[in-house]
Amino acid sequence: GARPLVAGSSTPVRYAVRDAQWGDVTGCVPVTFSSSATSVATVSSDGLISGLGGGSATLTARSGTASATIGVTVELPAVAYRVTASTLAPAAGGSVVLTAQAIDANGTPVSRPNRTVTWTKAHPAGSFASPTSPTSAPGEASVVFVPHTVAGTATTVTATDDGVPAALTGSSPTITTAPGAAAALVLATGASGASSGAPFATQPVVLVRDAFGNTVTGSTATVTLTVSTGGTVVGTSTVNAVAGVATCPHA
Repeated sequence: GARPLVAGSSTPVRYAVRDAQWGDVTGCVPVTFSSSATSVATVSSDGLISGLGGGSATLTARSGTASATIGVTVELPAVAYRVTASTLAPAAGGSVVLTAQAIDANGTPVSRPNRTVTWTKAHPAGSFASPTSPTSAPGEASVVFVPHTVAGTATTVTATDDGVPAALTGSSPTITTAPGAAAALVLATGASGASSGAPFATQPVVLVRDAFGNTVTGSTATVTLTVSTGGTVVGTSTVNAVAGVATCPHA
């Protein structure tokens, strides 16, 4: 099967020469090696595989009329992390799954196992489920991030590993908190300036807000406003909110 190798590194070929009965052939048996893609990997006369560039190659060992092949995949070394988010507009009180994938100079994902990634954020608010995460064999680490509950708060998240001699890093696109689900109605402006038989000079304004006090700017909820005085209802109006704001047109 394919054997992963990082460009610039080497690994020996392990082989045995056997006869037709599958028994080991002893003594000095000449074996030659070749590569189908020498720009990707080469094999020395003593069987040392050297990774040169990204890609795949088939290596062939020959002894007399017998031959065998093995596939090798060579990766370019990792130079950074690509950090992605499950959403760039999480609702207040929600969470985001952030994933850091090691990539080479061409932006191709590459393996970088057993590194510890430390997560940091540009905005002081918000929290991570864990301050660090390990990378898997494919070079990927992930964490759950809970952003600030104030809508409109923007931040980026950076992943930095403990690589030696140089740590690798990468940052996410901007993540901006969005309002959550509608949870309450708040009277922002009360009705005032009434005269008998005429509309109020100042019309009531009601805000549709989420559980954290953010105006739900995407809400078009139907809001019924009732104006009363001394226990007597003097006006009722039903309006649809616009961008989370309901204004009575004639209370």
